[in-house]
Amino acid sequence: MNKIKLFFKYNFSCFLFYFKTVWSTRKSVFFVTFIDGALGAVVSFIWMYFFKYLLDFLFLEEYKKAILWVLCCMCFSGIIDLIRKLFNLIKNNAYFDINTFLQTKLSELSFKIPYEKMENAETIQQFEMAHKCIGRNCLEKYTLGLTNIISCVIVFSGVGIITSSLNWWITLILFFVISVNTICHVIQSQYEIEQFNEETTVSRQLEYTRYWLTEKSRAKEVRTYLLHDFVVEKLKEYNEKFFNVLQNFTKKHRKPYIAVHLINGIQMLALYSYYAFLLSNGLLTSGDFMLYISALLSFSSALTNILRSLIDVYKNNLYIDKLKKCMDLSAPSCNEELLNEKIDTIEFRNVSFCYPGESKHALHNISFVLHENEKISLIGENGAGKSTLVKLLSGLYAPTGGEILINGIPMDTQRKNYLSLFSMVFQDYTIFNFSIEENINMGKNISKEKMQELLDEMDLSNVTPETYISQLFSNEGIELSGGENQKIAIIRALFKDAPILILDEPTSALSPQSEYNIYKKFGELTSKKTVIFISHRLSSCRICDKILLLREGQLEAMGSHDQLMETCSKYKEMFDAQAELYT
Repeated sequence: MNKIKLFFKYNFSCFLFYFKTVWSTRKSVFFVTFIDGALGAVVSFIWMYFFKYLLDFLFLEEYKKAILWVLCCMCFSGIIDLIRKLFNLIKNNAYFDINTFLQTKLSELSFKIPYEKMENAETIQQFEMAHKCIGRNCLEKYTLGLTNIISCVIVFSGVGIITSSLNWWITLILFFVISVNTICHVIQSQYEIEQFNEETTVSRQLEYTRYWLTEKSRAKEVRTYLLHDFVVEKLKEYNEKFFNVLQNFTKKHRKPYIAVHLINGIQMLALYSYYAFLLSNGLLTSGDFMLYISALLSFSSALTNILRSLIDVYKNNLYIDKLKKCMDLSAPSCNEELLNEKIDTIEFRNVSFCYPGESKHALHNISFVLHENEKISLIGENGAGKSTLVKLLSGLYAPTGGEILINGIPMDTQRKNYLSLFSMVFQDYTIFNFSIEENINMGKNISKEKMQELLDEMDLSNVTPETYISQLFSNEGIELSGGENQKIAIIRALFKDAPILILDEPTSALSPQSEYNIYKKFGELTSKKTVIFISHRLSSCRICDKILLLREGQLEAMGSHDQLMETCSKYKEMFDAQAELYT
C-alpha cells in the first residue's frame, strides 16, 4: 500500500512541476493540448460513422448523398488535420520558449550556487540529467502523452455510448477488457522501467566507446597507440551486454504481452461474431454493422494508445524528476553585492581550509599580507594547496578556519561577490571555438587596434581578432598550439582590466625560455596591477616582490627571491634545479 502511495505521490509531484513550469511560461499550451486531443477524438468518430452512412446510402441507392457524405468526411478530416498541424507548430514554438526559459534558469542557478557545491560530483550529475531532460524535450513529450490520453478518454466514452445503445453488457465487456489490459500494462511498464534503467547504464558505456573512434582528441590516442582492436572489442562487449539486457526483458515481457493480445483477440472475435449473427438475422443493417465494428477497432486502438501514453508519461517523469530536483537546489537567498572598491591590502590571517568529506586540511594556518601592485609567486609541489589558496582569495571558497581581510574588513562571501576584483587564467582554462576577438572581449566592446597590438606583444602577429579558432564555425579557422591558446587566455585576463591578476600555471605549454620572455613582457603590461603567479617552474620568481613557498598545505617560507636563496634551502634547491633552463 505504501508503495502505491509513493508511486502516486511521485507522479503527482512531477505533474505539478510540469504544470507550474508550463503555466508560468506559456499558458496557451494547455488550451491547445485539450483542443488537439478533442479534435483527435472527433476524427476517430468521423471514420466510425463514415462507413455506416456510406453503406446505408449505397444500400438505398442514394448515390448523390453517398458522394456528398464522402466529400464532407474528407473535407472535415482534412480541415481538422490542418488545424492539428498548426497546433503542433504552436506547441513546438511554445516549447522552444519553455526550454529556453529552463536553460536560462539552470544557467542562473549554476552561477548562484556556491562554487564548492558545483564541484561536487552529485551536483554535477544533477545538472547533467537536468540538461538531458531539456535536450530530450521531456516536457513536450509529456504534453503529447496528455493529448493522446484526452483523445482516448473521449473515444472510450463515445464507444461506450454507441455500444450500450445495442446492448449494455457489451459496454461491460469493453471495460472489463480495459481493466485486464491495465493490469497487464502496469506489469509491462514496471519491466520497461527496469529495462530503461539498465539500458541507460549500458548505453552510456556504448556511447562513450563509440566516440573513441571519431572524437578528435581521443582518435589521436587510438591511432597513436594502435587501439583500434581494443576499442572494437569494447564495442562488441557493450553491444553484447545491451543485447543481453534486451533479451532478458523480452522474456519478462512475453507473458503479459501474450495475455493482452489474447484477451483483445478473444474480445474482437466474440463481438465480431455477435455482430455478424445480428447482421445475418436481419437485426442489424450493414451500416450499423460497420459502425459497431469501427467502434470496436477504435476502442482497441485507443486502449493501446492510452496505456502506452501512460507508460511514456511515467518514463518522462524519470527525467522531469531529475530536472525538478536540480531546480530545487538551494542557492543563497540574499542578493550579492558586487565589490568594486580600490584594494590596498588583502590579508590571510591564520586561514585553514578542508574540503567537504575530507579529514586532512588542504591549507592550514596560512598568514600573509598582499599589498597593492605587489607581484607574488606561489610555488610548491602538486597538492601543496596553491590553487585552493587562490580560490579562497577570490571568494570561490570560504575558509573553514581563520579569516581573510580586504582593506582590513573580513570577506563576506554570502553577501558580497569579489570576482570583479580578479582576472584569472586557470590551469584548465577554456578557449571557445569562436573568433579570437570573441574569446578575448567576451561580449564587451574593445578596440580591435588595441587587441591586435597586444596580440603582437604576445608574439601572435600571425593571427588577427577576426581569426576563428578551429573550423567548427568557419572554414578559414585555424588550429592554435597549446602555447598559443595559453597566450589568448592571458590576453583575455588582461582585457578584463581587474586590479588583481591571478595566473595559475598560465604558461605550462610554453618552453621555459618562452615562458620567461612572456613574464618579462607581462611585468611591463601589469606595472599598475597586483599579480599572483602560480607555477611549478620558477621563472616568475625573479620578477616578483614576494614568494610564498607552500608545502603540504602549510606556508614553509616567504620572502623575495634573494632572501629565499639565502635562507630557504628547499627554495634554493628547487631554483638551482631549474636555473639552467633559463640561461
